[in-house]
Order: sequence, then structure tokens, then C-alpha cells
Amino acid sequence: GPGDRARRIDMSAPAAKRRRAGGQISSIRKEESKWIVSVIPDEGCSANDVREALSSGELSVQDMETTRACTRLQFLLMSEEEDPGEIQVEIQDGQREETQGEDDYFRSYSDVSVHELMLRDHPRLIAYRDGIEKNAQLFQGKIVLDVGCGTGIMSMFAARAGARKVYAVEASNIYEKAEALVRENGFSDKIQVIHDVIENVELSEKVDIIISEWMGFYLLHESMLGSVIDARERFLKEDGKMVPSSGKIYICPVAMEQFRKQNVDFWQSYYGLNFSSIGEEIMTARMATPFVEQISSSELLSKPQEFANIDFNRIERSQLVSLTGEFSFGIERDSELAGFAFWFDCDFTLDSPSPIILDTAPSSEPTHWKQTTVFLGVFAQVQKGEQVDVKATMLQDEMNPRHYKISIQT
Repeated sequence: GPGDRARRIDMSAPAAKRRRAGGQISSIRKEESKWIVSVIPDEGCSANDVREALSSGELSVQDMETTRACTRLQFLLMSEEEDPGEIQVEIQDGQREETQGEDDYFRSYSDVSVHELMLRDHPRLIAYRDGIEKNAQLFQGKIVLDVGCGTGIMSMFAARAGARKVYAVEASNIYEKAEALVRENGFSDKIQVIHDVIENVELSEKVDIIISEWMGFYLLHESMLGSVIDARERFLKEDGKMVPSSGKIYICPVAMEQFRKQNVDFWQSYYGLNFSSIGEEIMTARMATPFVEQISSSELLSKPQEFANIDFNRIERSQLVSLTGEFSFGIERDSELAGFAFWFDCDFTLDSPSPIILDTAPSSEPTHWKQTTVFLGVFAQVQKGEQVDVKATMLQDEMNPRHYKISIQT
């Protein structure tokens, strides 16, 4: 098997906190024509040093969302045709990482473009709409709490299904849009938008149903489930319902042949020249962090297995700190094993006569969650019929609990 060839890799999910010269980018945001880059610098590193390190790529990045913004900014810095505009560097104290991370998290959800991405996610919206409206009998005349309501669309689904009162809680400044949309759609008499983190909210009554769209990449990224659990413990009636009610995380070995074509084969004949050495360096850098992208079912080397099955009515915060599983996969074709992909599904069925499942598998309609691939760091030869044993662990980051470190051992 590949056990003697594949190495153990321990990553933060999204990104491993590997320090390079310059420091670590904790967030990048754009305000009008200005880029704001928040950095925890290496010792003795000035703002000017950070600017130079940003241009040369000598900064590590704290999470996957920031990685994409960083790539865009670096492209602009290298471009001769497009002006990136002013770049302002905010120097952070590394001891404030967790608090700053919370601020950045809620600030990121104030961006309308983030909500546009989610509002255009058809499978996501259909699952919530059907989960609510096909269970309308559960909502009629009931009190509902929407944790992290965003633009308020789930709250409006609940009100449309007959809920008597909906408390729509939103910590980011998008709450203003939610209030406007609630008013414009005629639900002001039923929906109360509350601008605060759920942990600070006090309600005068218990609720019958909690709805929340809290899921992140591989289900647990962003760790908002902890806040939903807090709301459940404080506000949900004993016979209350959670929407969605449960979720499963899946794991599967993958070949990532398309990834290799784009990052290895592409450089072997580059305008008639062999650029393999730089291609290897680029690929190594990309494989150093989990890869969030829609992959084809053809990349799967075995049948997916269940990594975790979480009942949102019963799960406790303490159970989310660490999740571990050991698996044995039967390889179904000769190939090269690149790593392991993770995805999830959530159950919205409740009392509906037919299943209502939000599925983010490669074989399902694409969603903004895509799939998360954790690379082994090598492409290990595997043969049809071979058994590949793996131990996978998701461990909540102590410094920033919204992130998980994913450990893969084969």
C-alpha cells in the first residue's frame, strides 16, 4: 500500500500556520479603492517589510477565504495593466489573534457579495425552503429563532410557512439589509431582527424551532455550530425542533488528476520549454493547504465513508473539539493517490413524507461549499483491489476555534 510512501501531514484547516519571513495575514478586505491587510508580523518586521513580503509571496495566510483575496491582490501587484490602489497594512499583536479573528469573521459577513454567493446557491436555498415549507404544519403559530439570519431569507420562509413570531439574530452589519428586506416583503409584524451575537441575546420566551445556516467547508469550518448549540440550550423548548436536524461528514481517497494536469503537466511543455522545476514549487505550495474546489466524481478512488454523524439536537460543544476516525478503503482502479476529500450533507426532512437532504458531494449539484481536499504531499501509486488504511482527525484550533487542524495519517 501507500503507507511506506505517503507521509503524515498535519494542517490547519483552512491553512497551516507555517510562518515565513514577513508574518501571517489574518485578513484582507477592500474598502472602496483601498486594500486593508491585517498582519501578525514576524519579530522585528515593519509595515514596509510586510508590503514587500506581500509582493513576493513571503507571507503565510490564516484561512481559505483570505487565501483567495491574497491571490487576487498579489495578481494586481504583479500586473502592469491594473492599479491595485492604496494598500494599508494593519499590524496586529499575535496575542489578540482570537479576538481579532472574531471581529474579522463578523466583518466579512457585512459584505453583500458574500451573501450574493449564498443567495445564488440553488441547492442551499431549495433545501431550506423545502425543509420549512414542506413542514409548514410544524411552523404554523410557532415561535422561531433564526441564528445568523444574514439577509433574513430563512426567517421569511418561516414567516411565510405560518410562524407567529420569528427572532432573526444577526451579528454583522448585514442586519440592516435584513431589516429592509423584511419590511419590503411585508413581514415586519412577524419578524424581529436583532443585531447582536447570539451569546448576548436575551429572549422573553422559549422557541419551538431553531433554524440556522451555520455550515462551513467540510461542515465544521467557522465553528458556528457552537453558537447554535448555545442557542439550543438556552432557548429551545424540550420538544423543539432543529432545522437542519443532523449532518454527516464524508471522507474519500482522491486522485486529483485534473489538479495534477493543471499544476504539473502544464509546466512540462511551457511554450516549448521545460518549466517543471518551477511547476513543482508551485504545486508544493498549493498542496501545503487544504484545497477547496468542486471536484469530479471521477476523481474518487473508492466508495466514500462516513467520517462523522452529528445530531444537532444532542451534540455538545465539548464533542466538537476533536473528531477522529479510522478507515480502510478498497481502491477501485489503478491510479495515484493524491489525498482525501471531505464533504457533508444535512437532513431537513423532519416530518416530511419524502427525504429533504442538502448534499455537497461531488456527484450532486455544485454548492458554494464545494469539497475540501487534504493532500498527502506526494502522489502515491495505488492499484485496484489494494486496501488503504487512514486515520483522520479534525482538531479545533486553540488560538482560533473557528478553524480546525486536519491531520491525515496513512
